[in-house]
Amino acid sequence: MNAFTPISRSTPIIHVEGNRVFATSKDVAEFFGKRHDHVLEAITDILKMDISIAPNFRAIELPVKVGFGIRRDRAFEMDRDGFTLLAMGFTGPKALKFKLAYIAAFNEAIKRLEALEAAPTVPALPDFTNPARAAIAWAEQYERAEKERLAAQAETVLRIAAVEAEEKAERQVMASSKASCALGCCDRAPVVSS
Repeated sequence: MNAFTPISRSTPIIHVEGNRVFATSKDVAEFFGKRHDHVLEAITDILKMDISIAPNFRAIELPVKVGFGIRRDRAFEMDRDGFTLLAMGFTGPKALKFKLAYIAAFNEAIKRLEALEAAPTVPALPDFTNPARAAIAWAEQYERAEKERLAAQAETVLRIAAVEAEEKAERQVMASSKASCALGCCDRAPVVSS
């Protein structure tokens, strides 16, 4: 019988959409090296205990490639509080380290989102004693603020792209490991650590 050790990613995936910061149950399961169906059961159990926490979880469907088609699997999006409630039940030697990494990623995403929202979109009015000079100063101030905002957005996009690239590479390693084991080339899948 082939033994398989799931590969957990080294960087938590946090999504920012509009003014929402969230993680998906699928990403959390992969990061903690847990089966997604077990994470779904844990979320369902939490929601059964206290329905007042339902706003922290949003039921969604994720597309999953199957052969030449796509099926839609059940999942949840969860905010920082929802993640915290879920992760409280995770135990084991690596659990604390993983929890802290996810909490730090949530806090960083929220901090960046707040910084973007707090950035002034319209600069303060300059001194109008010389209207031409005032117009130039105002335009320069607006241009600087816009460049800073675009730079912050670009940095966020680059970080997300880097995490997605890492996730894709890990999936490819996992797929090739599974394929070689399915062909009987090894007794167990290699363990890949980051």
